[in-house]
Amino acid sequence: SGGYVAGQDVLSFTNVGMGNIAGTYTNGVMSLSSEGGTATLAQWQAALRAVAYHNTSNDPSATARTLSYGVNDGVASGNTVTATVNVTAVNDAPTGTSHTITVDEDAPPSFSTPDLGAADAPAATPTLSPVVITALPAVGTLQLNGVNVALNAVIPVADLGALAYTPALNANGNSYASLGFQVRDSGGTANGGIDTSVNANTLTFNVTAINDAPEISVASLGGDYTEGLGSNPGAPVFLFDVLSIATGPFNESAQKLTQFTLTVSGLQDGANEVLLLANNVVQLTDGFSVVTSNANPEINNVAYSVSVSGGVATVTVTPTADSPLSAFVSLMEGLRYRNDNNGAIVPGTRV
Repeated sequence: SGGYVAGQDVLSFTNVGMGNIAGTYTNGVMSLSSEGGTATLAQWQAALRAVAYHNTSNDPSATARTLSYGVNDGVASGNTVTATVNVTAVNDAPTGTSHTITVDEDAPPSFSTPDLGAADAPAATPTLSPVVITALPAVGTLQLNGVNVALNAVIPVADLGALAYTPALNANGNSYASLGFQVRDSGGTANGGIDTSVNANTLTFNVTAINDAPEISVASLGGDYTEGLGSNPGAPVFLFDVLSIATGPFNESAQKLTQFTLTVSGLQDGANEVLLLANNVVQLTDGFSVVTSNANPEINNVAYSVSVSGGVATVTVTPTADSPLSAFVSLMEGLRYRNDNNGAIVPGTRV
């Protein structure tokens, strides 16, 4: 009779040894009746004691409910008595959902609540609080603010943005790694409530391969070029001693190098300034191009093209598709500078 909440409050009645007393419930009212009035007083007393209150909501109203009892003998109604029911909400366990996220190689992602598939029951209250790490990734590192996360660590939701997983350097693959987690809410455990998801879930990482830049390590030689006597050019100057060339880390060792680029600045003598690559003369003039012919198949059919702007020549070298790394080493180690402008060389530094 007071505090009734539709959709939550229910009265029930089960007849066990109470004659022919039957109950019907509609919109907060439980009516008990005995057809023909054959139920005894003791059976009616038992029936009234059997009426029970239930709340069907996971987020019940805390307003006190007032239950009023009235009886009628078929002629007149008697007095009314009341009982009060106080409703206490009990926290239900939140839920997490196993999830897969895709990240780039060498690029640690941070996390948010949706990544953990986290939800609370009911959605309105309480709110999700920390995340419990129940299993650490077998490979890579899981860190919070740059510090390694320990097993069973409790990570507040506000700190999820600082939680980062980093795959091992240059590693990649689907289902590369995973972590286990449970979610926790702020509802507490009073009155038998559960504030942590019952089952642990899994966050799986697919790591997408990202091509690493090739690397070259050289010792710069260079030196002084001296013009030759008469019509003979001077001795060309070797430019580099190649220490190593790599297409990337170990997992990219099968890749091929497709091109390398040289720049020469400080040019003064036009077509007289040349580079010698694998015994081929490459004039440092705009638009020059040549495809070489060489007995060594590794450096045969190498294409050279030159563009010049503002006294800087850019030389693009494109070996054949099947050229091994050793071909690049041969080309670089054989790279020399020469100036054929004998008797009229403009002095200066070429870089």
